[in-house]
Amino acid sequence: MAHHVLKATTQTVSWGYWDANAQVALTIDSGDSVTMETLSGEHDDLPFDDARFSMLPDHLEVVHGKSGGPGPHLLTGTVYVRDAQPGDILQVHVKEIRLRQDWGWNVQIPLMGTLPEEFDAFRRIYTHIDIERGTLELPWGQKFTCKPFFGCMGVAPPREHGRLSSVEPRAFGGNIVLT
Repeated sequence: MAHHVLKATTQTVSWGYWDANAQVALTIDSGDSVTMETLSGEHDDLPFDDARFSMLPDHLEVVHGKSGGPGPHLLTGTVYVRDAQPGDILQVHVKEIRLRQDWGWNVQIPLMGTLPEEFDAFRRIYTHIDIERGTLELPWGQKFTCKPFFGCMGVAPPREHGRLSSVEPRAFGGNIVLT
């Protein structure tokens, strides 16, 4: 069994879409392990004007070097499992999630999301993350322990479906919360 690292770059990130025809970024064997870097936030979601937050060079490279798709998610991959066949069981163990940046963000959009009627104006906030302590602080001072989730994870959609938005969860994947 081998260990691989898949970095988030303009060559390995799909912005806003799932596509079975996308170029393979990494080929592994069953049982191999992968450290996968991810990014969170489109260009408009980044806190460019706030000196309290640092920006990852690879994040800037991706948002300046790629075009967005129909959805907002930055998806690292694809990973091809050698000798896997349709109908095989894919078992993935997420062993650890390590934060890479000292900030997070949240957006509320009128008539969207889980509580569509609760927010009548667009709002984007940034939170400071203390990576060493694993805590975040909201703009109004409230502090929490970070409980990050992996975000979007899935398998390739059927080739005949073409390029699909990352927004809507589908049978092949979407936003995943790990407990």
